[in-house]
Amino acid sequence: MKLLLLNHTHDPALHLQGSGQLTDVTDLAVNDVILLTGTQCQVLNAPMPIKQPRQIIKALPFALEDQLANELEQNHLVFLGRDNGQAHAATISHQTMASVSQTYPVQKMFFAPLLLPCQPGVTSILIVNGQACVRLGECSAFSVPRALLALTLERHLAQDNANEAVTLCFAEESDELLHVQLENLGLAVSRQSFTEVYQHLAAQAKQTKNNLLSGPYQPKIKEDNAATQKFKGVFILAASVFVMVVASNWLSATQQNNLAASVQAASKQYYQTLFPDETVRRGLKRMFNDKLETASPSAQSSTGFTQILAQASAQIRQNKDAQLQSVRFASNKGVLEMSLLTLNIAQLDSIKQQLEKNGLRVEIASANNDGKRIKGLLKVSSNG
Repeated sequence: MKLLLLNHTHDPALHLQGSGQLTDVTDLAVNDVILLTGTQCQVLNAPMPIKQPRQIIKALPFALEDQLANELEQNHLVFLGRDNGQAHAATISHQTMASVSQTYPVQKMFFAPLLLPCQPGVTSILIVNGQACVRLGECSAFSVPRALLALTLERHLAQDNANEAVTLCFAEESDELLHVQLENLGLAVSRQSFTEVYQHLAAQAKQTKNNLLSGPYQPKIKEDNAATQKFKGVFILAASVFVMVVASNWLSATQQNNLAASVQAASKQYYQTLFPDETVRRGLKRMFNDKLETASPSAQSSTGFTQILAQASAQIRQNKDAQLQSVRFASNKGVLEMSLLTLNIAQLDSIKQQLEKNGLRVEIASANNDGKRIKGLLKVSSNG
């Protein structure tokens, strides 16, 4: 595996040696790794109340839309992680991705600053091939030309919770003037050998999951396993039989539930026929209805259902822009699933917080963009 540095898509990639020397690429293997060191890749972040990675990936492009320099559909996004309510993503234009993936048929490509060593409260800087690769935290990094490093860090230090400790590494000849410039900014600068950084880059390139070659750019690996192809028809037949069995069992269960509901309704009607004018023996009728409710598999926790629905719907109605679409109650778990439309994710999170203040337990199960609005699914249950 070779590490290939690429500053600009119109320049050829260079082979980064363990000594820091850069040489031309003579031969290219599929297990080689492209490291982007230029400014064509950016790491952005946006507030994200959703916790499920799949739902974050769906909502993240719309949350980052205002921060992009061009149109949303022109960018390729790779979700990096979620930290302190902020979702982070690496963004790069589809034009750059198409150019690099076609020129270099490899399986992995990373933004080089995200592979640098990461220590709490310490900024890692690597100076290589005229670029300064900077990693500020677990999901925060950037790359700038070497001459602009001091100015960029000075702006960063104006923010709260900025790192004041820096590890500086030069792949080639060291620059003492740059070292002094960083110390004049009030940074505690320590040197790190390139050998240690190179070994760390190589190890991270093998195990990290932040591969930019994902989605439409994910390389296709040919399957040479002839045995799998030989039994492909058998697998399809077995899967079809399994689906038929599951469907048959579900139909049978549905019929039994419908029959139980019919028996319950007929029993109630029969009791009312027997005692049409009952006024004194209310306790007997209540006991009879309670037994029917308990015996019915579809009516368990019905009281919890009405209470949760009343509290939740009343709160949602206070948000004029929110629209309730459908509800479904899981009686075995006591969870009410509510599908509703909101203007944005922030409004959906506000409704969640309001319901929690009223003593309910609320989880945002999903949040998808539905045209101009957000279609969210809330799971609401009693808190206790």
